[in-house]
Amino acid sequence: MAKAKNNAGAQSNGPDSGSLDKVRDILFGEQTRRSTERFDQLEGRLTQDIAKTHAAQKASLEALKKAQQEKLAQAVALLEASAKSGAGEQAAGLKAIEAQLTGQVAELESAIEAGQEKLRGEVDAQHEALRADLQAAREAHEAEIQALSAELRGAMVDREQLAELFGGLAQALGNKAGGKRKKG
Repeated sequence: MAKAKNNAGAQSNGPDSGSLDKVRDILFGEQTRRSTERFDQLEGRLTQDIAKTHAAQKASLEALKKAQQEKLAQAVALLEASAKSGAGEQAAGLKAIEAQLTGQVAELESAIEAGQEKLRGEVDAQHEALRADLQAAREAHEAEIQALSAELRGAMVDREQLAELFGGLAQALGNKAGGKRKKG
């Protein structure tokens, strides 16, 4: 983005601004590249951390579901066994346990989903905060570069003025040299 601005300025300010762009690149190019690399690395790490957290939560949820399903399958097997043996009281107790376990599984699933949503919200908020910080840092660097560029442009002497100064100096030196020859 800064290069596009610099190139546009180079076209409008003539050939001197091309060398000014080179000076600016020499002075600040490495710092700008390092800052951009650091920002990209931070964003990459954040993306990886989000993916790892999501995968860990998914695996945890799957393991919990599997454990609850195994308990439920055991309870169902006990229920079927007691139904076959004719123990109605045990069957009712097992049905109650099955209903309780089913309710607990549903509660756990909704608690995990709520936790995931909360975590996603926090990660998104952190991601946006980092993105805003990165943007602010980039803008600060661009403003600093623009200020230094303006300072350099202000310190530059126009070619015509420089030519006049050298011409006046040459003329003054020529007059002194011509005066010494006449005396000698």
